[in-house]
Amino acid sequence: MKTSCMLVVLLAGPSLLAQNAGPPRPFLATSTGYAEYYGEEYTERPSRSGPVVFAGEPLAFLVRVTNRGTLDTAPLVENGPPFTFTSYTSPRPASRPVAPLHTPIIGGKFVDESPVELRLGLQGRPTRITAAGRSDLERAGGTSLAPGDQVEWRVEVGTAGLPPAFYRVEVRTELSEGGHRPDPPVSFEFDVRATTASDRAEILRRQSIRALSVGDHSTARGLIAQLEAVHPGGYVAPYLLAKIAAAEGNKAEARRHMQQARDILRQGSDALLLKFNPSADVRSRLWTLEAERVD
Repeated sequence: MKTSCMLVVLLAGPSLLAQNAGPPRPFLATSTGYAEYYGEEYTERPSRSGPVVFAGEPLAFLVRVTNRGTLDTAPLVENGPPFTFTSYTSPRPASRPVAPLHTPIIGGKFVDESPVELRLGLQGRPTRITAAGRSDLERAGGTSLAPGDQVEWRVEVGTAGLPPAFYRVEVRTELSEGGHRPDPPVSFEFDVRATTASDRAEILRRQSIRALSVGDHSTARGLIAQLEAVHPGGYVAPYLLAKIAAAEGNKAEARRHMQQARDILRQGSDALLLKFNPSADVRSRLWTLEAERVD
């Protein structure tokens, strides 16, 4: 989660803390993060911040408000979510390297960005997160946030029909803390790319992981079979098959598939992986798989 934090005010010096003895003043922090992110294996990595998303692919991010001080109550959901969105787009240069970024002290902006309308929608109910666990939060009425408590919203982004470009969604909280200024805005960035035939392996990889993550093994197997047909000799297919076999209790099959995935990485025979990833990252994947147990 990327967090915009106002604690810098408290770092002015010891004398400031001494002059304000007693309980710390209320402090609400706003942060964003990816609802799901599977990285980039078989496609070019993003040249700016944020994940790569193919047009039409599911994309969602999280907005979280945290009580990091002693705030007792706040009408976080009394009149809907306590934040607003402003969206921007930045064109992708025809060649790399990309234009430099302008990064203020708080938040980041593309130097060549311009406003754009995006389809953004809240999904489901907000989630309250406490030391006791997670629970749905009713939309009606206020809520009380103890120190450390959080409220989280899931925001879906419509990517169908979006032109290939970089996008940034600025999240600005509308909460104020007893007359103090609100938390500074935070941003969520992503890179939309058009789908081409060469992206098929990466898209199938993501779809397979997405199906596996929700326990839909039948769909995952079908997608993995397509991945093997599109990119034979890749390590991802046997690795995911090992995960499915382990989840189903077939330890011998899981070990066999895992060993196959390790051998592919050890031999450096996944050409598509090597095309888009430095050798150090490929070695890191091998170390991860060697340490992972499927029995």
